[in-house]
Amino acid sequence: MKPIVITFLSALPLVCGCNRESFSETKIDITCFDKTSAFPDGTQIKKAMKSVYIHGQKLLAEPKDLCLEDTLCYILDANLSVSCVSLNSGEIIKQIHTPGNGHHEYIMPQALCSYGGFVYLLDIAKRNIIKYDRMLTPISSFTTDFTAWDLIKTGSGFLFLSLTDNQGTEIVYSNEEGEKAYSFAASDIVADCTPGNKSFIRNKKGEIYLKNPFENDIYRWNEELLKPELAYRIDYGSNGISQTLKKGSDILFSDKYRTDTFFASENDMFFSYINTDSRFYASYNIRENRVNAGVANLSPDNNIPFYPRWQHGNLLVGIMPYEEINPENTVQWNDSCQAVLMLFDMNNMLY
Repeated sequence: MKPIVITFLSALPLVCGCNRESFSETKIDITCFDKTSAFPDGTQIKKAMKSVYIHGQKLLAEPKDLCLEDTLCYILDANLSVSCVSLNSGEIIKQIHTPGNGHHEYIMPQALCSYGGFVYLLDIAKRNIIKYDRMLTPISSFTTDFTAWDLIKTGSGFLFLSLTDNQGTEIVYSNEEGEKAYSFAASDIVADCTPGNKSFIRNKKGEIYLKNPFENDIYRWNEELLKPELAYRIDYGSNGISQTLKKGSDILFSDKYRTDTFFASENDMFFSYINTDSRFYASYNIRENRVNAGVANLSPDNNIPFYPRWQHGNLLVGIMPYEEINPENTVQWNDSCQAVLMLFDMNNMLY
């Protein structure tokens, strides 16, 4: 089995505080950007990376989803196992593998989230959400009456990415028992495929941001009003997705730009997007209303480089091919490690 590298990146620098009104319906103009700048380049990677080795008696397959809770990382992998990994030692403390139709078992686990010391696992096949404690001991479960593909825990309930009757997607808010209360931000793009990235993020302040797949509108969740508010609208100009494209598969393989991953610190937005065989990165400085953007160079084998997929507080998390890691920049290198947890400083990447 090929070892896997899980990459952690510190979030973009915080500039200053700002009021909530400055977030409202902000247009981020990406019609012009510098295609000559490389992000990230090999020099930065070699200088910035540090590593923690994941090891243990249980095997770790390719990560499908992950979340973090304090000093613990929970990984849902391609073998349908969920592992609890110590960020301090890299040890796989516990791993569960419980496929089946029994109580607190799952058939097709799709997504993970954590909140308040608990971990939640979404099972598509059973429309079931299982709640675990920090050591992955099951506590309770509930079933929804809708099909969900992603989730995040809010202070009063859950937000889900759900399929609509016409096979589009919508954001659903439910109570603690999974009972649907409202649905918002529906998209009519047919979800015949999904890009595999998270629809929800939570920044260090606890603010939740959300978006539908293939859409460029990013919403901020208002916990007091229990509704999303349009926060950012990314404008790609003539390079934006054509209105004639109504299937996710058509968009996925088109030559137009779309928001792929998105993240938020208190004063910056960071996201990446793809166009044919290139991956672009951009940061938006809220205070200065400034966009910095650049294109990532292809790897020697002409593959699109790694990109962050998850956020935890002010940490961004991505996965990188094992072959691209230079052992000279690692510590405690050995042949028995299953994966390498990499820390990467992004503070000066796009500034």
